[in-house]
Order: sequence, then structure tokens, then C-alpha cells
Amino acid sequence: TIHTWLERFNKQKPHSCEKVTAPVDEENWISHMEKIFDVMGCEDAFKTRLAVYKFEGNALAWWKAYKQAKGGDAWLVTVTWADFKKLFFLQFFFPRAEQEHLKREYHSIRQTTDLSAE
Repeated sequence: TIHTWLERFNKQKPHSCEKVTAPVDEENWISHMEKIFDVMGCEDAFKTRLAVYKFEGNALAWWKAYKQAKGGDAWLVTVTWADFKKLFFLQFFFPRAEQEHLKREYHSIRQTTDLSAE
């Protein structure tokens, strides 16, 4: 059960995740979680739930809102660890608004460069 996994997980002293300020932070936290999961022999079905248990602050607020928007606990049980890692990076660390802002900035720079080349 999740309670057995949680007890074993906490004995490994997993790091919390409050906010991520650089891709390396996100990668280090995920690697830390995977190291713990490997040593525990953790089943994929429990990995996401155990990882988000260590969310605090901004990460926890983002997760609660995201999970609710997707359908709550019914959705959560369908999320694989691979899916979680993708959405953690794309939605929490690099949210859509930031992606769109960078796309617009890139196209603006590209248009300026194209015009100056003529």
C-alpha cells in the first residue's frame, strides 16, 4: 500500500522541492528521487505520489492547482513517473506562458535579423 511505501520512502530522507530556479535544480531533484526509488525497488505506480509528497511552497501550490484542473485523485492514479517528469519540467519549471513569451521574443529577433539582412 501507499502507506508502506511512504514509510520506506521517508526513511531515505528525501529532499523537499519548494521552487526550481534552474534546469539543474529540477534535474538534481528528479535524480535524487530516482536514486531513492531505485534503492527501494519502488513500483512505478507509487513514484509520482511519493515525489509530490515532498512538494512545499510554490511547488505544492502548483501541484494542487494542476491536479485539480486535471481531475484530482482519479487523474493522479493514471500518471506514470515518465509523464510526471515531463509535466514537472514543462508545466512547473517552464510554464506555457513563459514558453509563449520566449517564442514571441525569438520571432521578434528573427524578424529584425531578417530585415537587417535585406
